[in-house]
Amino acid sequence: MQSNTHLAVGACLGLTLTLAAPTEITVLGLCATSIGAIIPDIDIDGTGKKETKYIIMGISATLALVPVLAGLVCMPEIFACLKRTSFMGLISSIAAKSTISWSYIAFLISTIMGFALFIGLCAFSNKTDHRTFSHSLMGMALFTFSIALINPMAAGFFLVGYLSHIGLDLLNYRPVKLLYPKKRGFSFRLCYSKSRFSLNLLIFSVIILIVESIIKACL
Repeated sequence: MQSNTHLAVGACLGLTLTLAAPTEITVLGLCATSIGAIIPDIDIDGTGKKETKYIIMGISATLALVPVLAGLVCMPEIFACLKRTSFMGLISSIAAKSTISWSYIAFLISTIMGFALFIGLCAFSNKTDHRTFSHSLMGMALFTFSIALINPMAAGFFLVGYLSHIGLDLLNYRPVKLLYPKKRGFSFRLCYSKSRFSLNLLIFSVIILIVESIIKACL
């Protein structure tokens, strides 16, 4: 499927899962599922437009900053959802006590490790063929683990988005190497990535997003 379709479906799933949840959880879930829904295509360099990977990286980075910016500007309660985010815990600790507790040091180390692993996985994926490592069960597990090191709450939403990406790609004719590094690929061979089905799915997801956004605003 096209990246815009993956993004729309991921966002739709994130909003659906958090429709009845507090707004801060909706923001976190929406951003995490959206990132999970597009990051597997970081390996698209060899088979698609090279600028696509940079667009994916830019969107992912922006979505990752949204919860933090929302917390700083208008939604301070979101930091309760981000308590595992080491840097925020470290700042709070310094401001309150002028000391750094061991728990915050552990959070800091965990966060740094998570970001480093995530960036490393993206770099490795970019060197592999499309629909291989980043579209495999191993890649999904490692990417999700990297997010769990940063924020466990976000990891579950991220996994949902990631699963949606792989599930949609399995509908295409091009095989998905789910068991990478094994060469065997899987495909239901139902449609092409640039098909009318993909376009209709994009439109349907956007409509659902609009409807759910209105419902969320009324709750």
